[in-house]
Amino acid sequence: MTTLPAFFHGSMDLRWEDYDGKTLNVMQSVWEGIVSETKTNASQAPVPVVRNLARVLDAFRFAKGNPTSGVMFPATNNKPLRLNNELRSRVLPALRKAQLKWEGWHAFRRGLATNLHDDGVDDHTIKAILRHSSLSVIQRSYIKTVPRQAIEAMDRFDQKLDTLNALPDELCKECETDSASGQVERVN
Repeated sequence: MTTLPAFFHGSMDLRWEDYDGKTLNVMQSVWEGIVSETKTNASQAPVPVVRNLARVLDAFRFAKGNPTSGVMFPATNNKPLRLNNELRSRVLPALRKAQLKWEGWHAFRRGLATNLHDDGVDDHTIKAILRHSSLSVIQRSYIKTVPRQAIEAMDRFDQKLDTLNALPDELCKECETDSASGQVERVN
């Protein structure tokens, strides 16, 4: 369930009729109780539902009497749950208890984008999964490389350089490679 805010922030206005067990179709946007069209066409794209999330949603649906329509996560007034109300009543108290800092709803999106990228998913696919219209914004603002990734990238680059293992002949006329250190030395 914690992955859902990566896709839907403002309000959890998800409806059972828009869930088929494999995807969620987003048909509208709700912010602080105001219903409107989604910001972009990309926002209306189906959201893939991974197996573990489908299992949770299906169990939740069963516990609610197997509804086929209506709001998935209603507030006590049967309107869509407002995430900021959940933040104040449940999330922030849990974070305070755990002595953790709140980083905002977009942290879910950044976390998802970064983890997908770290797993080798290409940036265009990440853009589609997040239903974002701009690849450059995804790359600049959502995908956060971690130092481990940078180190691994440079190690892979270094290994590619090792495979070259020799300088072009015109550069090697006055050079020797020390067999112990692998360092190139000038010979006069």
